[in-house]
Amino acid sequence: MSEAMIEALRAMQADLKKVEIISQNVANQSTPGYRAMQADDASFDLMTQSTARGSADVQTTWSGTAGAIAPTGDRMDIAVTNGAYLEVASGGLDQTLLVRGGTIKINAEGEPMLHGETIVWDTSGDAGGRPVSVPDDAFERTVYLRPLMIADPSALQQVRSGVYAISPDLVVETDESAQVLQGYLEQSNVNSSASMVRMMEVSKHLESVQRTLRTLDDMLGTAINDIDR
Repeated sequence: MSEAMIEALRAMQADLKKVEIISQNVANQSTPGYRAMQADDASFDLMTQSTARGSADVQTTWSGTAGAIAPTGDRMDIAVTNGAYLEVASGGLDQTLLVRGGTIKINAEGEPMLHGETIVWDTSGDAGGRPVSVPDDAFERTVYLRPLMIADPSALQQVRSGVYAISPDLVVETDESAQVLQGYLEQSNVNSSASMVRMMEVSKHLESVQRTLRTLDDMLGTAINDIDR
């Protein structure tokens, strides 16, 4: 296969990956707390280091832009302001698990949970936590949740929907401006208009690559037929 066809196929694979990511974003534009993925062409150095065709042609990162915070009236819903995160059950010594908020669930041990993970909290607020009231049998109790900031949001890795992992070295304390709001949920940060424009751009590029492949195929076929004469 010619080098030109190989490069065209790489470009097509990259465009298909971008379409997949944009489609995922659009499908989750109504999912509370969803962070859009950004798909960009990888740097030349990263592409040349790849041994598998197409694997490094697209570089994906999570958008660091916060979604709008909307009231729900449900005290079990919480949101974090100023782009902060909440820590949930430790992911191990080499990573910290974080969430952006969500709907609190109480497990069998009476511990508050978010996205299926136990929230890291304390009962005194001495560590700079923000007070949140949660049910405790027939009573209310106050737990303190500590907002955390990320030094490099692009380093976040999604574990599953709403749960992210990052190196503990990149987690820093927030200032007093970060709040934990009860009765609110952060909405998706997907910009549907921008996503659709981006989808059209990628689709047009994909069509041009397909035309290039057809032209190269026709040229190769013509060359082979001429050789046989």
